[in-house]
Amino acid sequence: MERRNRTVLSILANELWPMGPACNGVGRPMRLARLEIRLAMGYETTGRCVVRALGGCDLCHWILRSNSALGLPFLWSDLIGRWAFPERAVTCVALFASGFITLLGGLAAGHPGFGLIDRARLDAIGAAVRPLPVEARFAAYPTYNHPLLLQGRKVVLGYPGHLWTEGFDYNEPNRQLTALMRGAPNWREAAKALGVRYIFWGRDETANYQGSSRAWETGAQRIASGDWGAIYDLAPESPSR
Repeated sequence: MERRNRTVLSILANELWPMGPACNGVGRPMRLARLEIRLAMGYETTGRCVVRALGGCDLCHWILRSNSALGLPFLWSDLIGRWAFPERAVTCVALFASGFITLLGGLAAGHPGFGLIDRARLDAIGAAVRPLPVEARFAAYPTYNHPLLLQGRKVVLGYPGHLWTEGFDYNEPNRQLTALMRGAPNWREAAKALGVRYIFWGRDETANYQGSSRAWETGAQRIASGDWGAIYDLAPESPSR
C-alpha cells in the first residue's frame, strides 16, 4: 500500500507539474493543485520514514515540520505573495511570531537552559537496573524525564502528558498507581492490577508522594539502593542480588 501510494503521487506530480506553465487559463486552481502535490510528496518522503516509530501526535508534528520546510516557498509564490500587503503581513506574523518568541526566550541572557537529568544519577540507576529483566514493569512517579524511562524501562503510565495527547483514559490506572505509591491498604491489589514487578523510590517519588507509608518496605525485598533511591522486588521469593 505504501509503495502504491508513493507511485500514484509520483505519477500525478510528473503529469501535472509540466502543465502548470501551459495552463495559464486554468489559473489558481491548477497552481493550488501543484502545491498540494508538493506537500503530499513531502509527506511521502519524510512522514513514511517515521510512521512506524512515532505515535499519532508525534507523526503529525514531524509531517507539519517537513511540509513547512518544503511547502512555505510555494505557499508564498502561489498563494500568499498574491495577496494585498495587510493580508500578507498578518499571515507572516501568524506563521512566525510564536517561533520568534520561542527563539528569544531560548537566547535570553543568563538563562541556564532546561535541565533534563543528572548524568551521574542516570548512570547509577542504569547500573542498578541492568541485571533486572527488561520485560518487568516498574511503579514510579510518572514524568517525562524519569531516569527509568531514559533507561528504556517499562514504567506504569510513562508520561501522562503524552497519554493525554493520545486521548487515552488513564484515570483508573493513575488512581491505582497513587494508591500503590502511597502505601494504601490495597497496595498489593493495585500492584497486581498494574502488572508491577518492581517499585522504584527516589527523588521524584519522595517529592510527589509525601506522607506515603511505604508499606512495601516490610513486604518486599530491597534489591538495590544508593544515593539515588531504592528498588523493591514484589515477586514472591525473589532472589537477592
